[in-house]
Amino acid sequence: MTNLVIHFCCSLSTAIGMGHFQRSLVLARLAQERGHHVNFLLLISQEIATKALIENKLNYHFVSGEQFSFSALSTYCHPHHFLVLDLCDHITMQNPAPLHSLVKTLNKNNIKTILIDGLGQEIYHRPPEEMPEILISPYVMSEGSKTARNCEHWLNGGQYAVLPPEVLLHKYKGEKSGKLLITMGGSDPDYFTEALLEYLLVTNAQDFSFIEKIEIIVTRLFSKDRINPIKNVASQISLETTVLVNPPNFLEVLAYSRLVLCGYGLTRYETAAIGVPTIALIKDEIAENTKPFEDEGIMPLVNTSKNGWKTCLSEIVKMQLSSLHPLQPQQTIDGKGANRIILHLEKFA
Repeated sequence: MTNLVIHFCCSLSTAIGMGHFQRSLVLARLAQERGHHVNFLLLISQEIATKALIENKLNYHFVSGEQFSFSALSTYCHPHHFLVLDLCDHITMQNPAPLHSLVKTLNKNNIKTILIDGLGQEIYHRPPEEMPEILISPYVMSEGSKTARNCEHWLNGGQYAVLPPEVLLHKYKGEKSGKLLITMGGSDPDYFTEALLEYLLVTNAQDFSFIEKIEIIVTRLFSKDRINPIKNVASQISLETTVLVNPPNFLEVLAYSRLVLCGYGLTRYETAAIGVPTIALIKDEIAENTKPFEDEGIMPLVNTSKNGWKTCLSEIVKMQLSSLHPLQPQQTIDGKGANRIILHLEKFA
């Protein structure tokens, strides 16, 4: 087996959260275990990220500029190297031109580009010279979805969802827990956490008749001035409500939940792998990308950009409770996506 050189560039900030970085970290650890040379290229110094890289003995460098450019990357990326770009759709969709130009230049210089999630459906319609060598779309669950017509190597579907190996150690155990878990991930820049707490307070959680207690997770990326107000509202809810700040046993907390309300990041993949009943909150700009989750029956979605989204959430909960198998867990992702991706890179090389 040829030893590969694989570079990782990923979106990482307080607003975006750590999901893209965590996914790259899982891939990098596995690649390094298999004898490949791994290197992270970072735009900013983020203590959480650099600490994780040091702990895992992974190389990293900081590149100049506000966005990844070929001139900055070419110091480290050379012909026949692999470059994994795991970028935030929300950012790249607002201004896709720099990414298209970067991929085109990388292709010309014989640097093999792997794009994860980038630009959602928009990337599928690019001309061949602007397409990555490999496109990975873990959110596309259906063969009926749009095809990446100009990408020869398109890895799509939940089997390519990259999750920490620890996820495989957990199974759904929340059937009788009576616990509702709210976890929006990252810094929750859309303030979904506060909106849900206000909704539960105003309605007295009457839609959640099966719930005996509520847990809310806030991560270390939440600004400090938000945590105390969240705790204050939580204390006013009639049900037992606890705010957990960056719990070290996060996956266990997930596994022992009766129902999870989460955002549109990594957590929805983790709950799908563990088998926890989940309702995901999304926004208009990513609704098309995440809709296959709903189409395939994996988890219902609530588009918070629409008027009356709280009523929609209420109706979904009632529908779940009145169904023949209320809140039936669905373990739809096996958590082995990282292995499949690295094996594909080895065959591609």
